[in-house]
Amino acid sequence: METDQKTARVLLECRRDGYSIWSHLRAARGRYVLRILACIGLLALAVLGGDAGLRVFCVWAFGMLVGAMIRDVAWLRAIKAKWSFMCEVLDWAKLEAIAGGRGVGNGSSEVP
Repeated sequence: METDQKTARVLLECRRDGYSIWSHLRAARGRYVLRILACIGLLALAVLGGDAGLRVFCVWAFGMLVGAMIRDVAWLRAIKAKWSFMCEVLDWAKLEAIAGGRGVGNGSSEVP
């Protein structure tokens, strides 16, 4: 579960180092390693599985996993394209306070 403080720290790191798709993928590498292992397992079951229904399911599940990874990359590219605008509109002083544990919001998305 992401907290306001963790989100603020990630945004501040992106501001300092610049937004990079690779930095996000490195941060979520465990999730992607599991997805890749699941894809390999599903492909192995599809090739080695004797039942036609199992093969169909494995190919379907493989397609869903690959589609989810493609969607993630497209989403990250869209964020990268809008990053300069985000830098202009974010209140960096508030983010620094939240990252430091001061003034942490209650998690609501209301604008004051």
